[in-house]
Amino acid sequence: MNRQEFMTESMPANMHFHVVSGGARLFKSLPDGRRQIIGFAHKGDVLPAYPCTHYHYSAEAMQQRRSHAHATGDVRADTLPAAPARNIARRLRRIAAHRAAGAGGAA
Repeated sequence: MNRQEFMTESMPANMHFHVVSGGARLFKSLPDGRRQIIGFAHKGDVLPAYPCTHYHYSAEAMQQRRSHAHATGDVRADTLPAAPARNIARRLRRIAAHRAAGAGGAA
């Protein structure tokens, strides 16, 4: 499989990606060179799912992926279709739950 990385952890987050078709694997790089899969992006998802100055994870195509790239300043909630907005909300809830679990359940 030809893996195509389109978002790289720690790089400046100057683009957002709207996945139009296919899917992507989201992962963090570990100090020993391995990768930890932290999630998946599917049709309709927007990456990154929240505003940031640097990407907090990497993303690569799992299959034939088509996406639209937007400069960070061009992405506004009112310009996205309803489905991606729901996906963003779902992803933000997962991130918050994951962070709470990692902090020993404390919010």
